[in-house]
Amino acid sequence: MEPEVKSARAPLIAALLCGIWFLLTGWMWTFLICLVISYPVAGLGLYFWRVANTRDPRSKVNRAARWLLTIGLVVSVGAIFLFKIKPPLSRPEFRLPT
Repeated sequence: MEPEVKSARAPLIAALLCGIWFLLTGWMWTFLICLVISYPVAGLGLYFWRVANTRDPRSKVNRAARWLLTIGLVVSVGAIFLFKIKPPLSRPEFRLPT
């Protein structure tokens, strides 16, 4: 194994763990807890992914870490739209007269 590829193993494992954490906790928007427990870990995961990507860009694990972080972001943004933005039918002006 090449020394450069071997040195990419630790950041890849860290990026995978951060991606899994972000995917599991990115939907928790109650009291904006997601900003405290998910997004800092996602930022670390993105940093570790970038370090590993410069050392070994062709790795399958590198692609898996990138997809975990991307799916975590999509889930998190989707959750904020579901939990924090009121649907139009719940507003008083859209209610049916009784």
